Amino acid sequence: SVFSKMVLHLNAVKDSKCH
Repeated sequence: SVFSKMVLHLNAVKDSKCH
């Protein structure tokens, strides 16, 4: 769904911010 895609995107953004 769109929501799960958004969550995965936010997780990826958080991950890239951590590094």
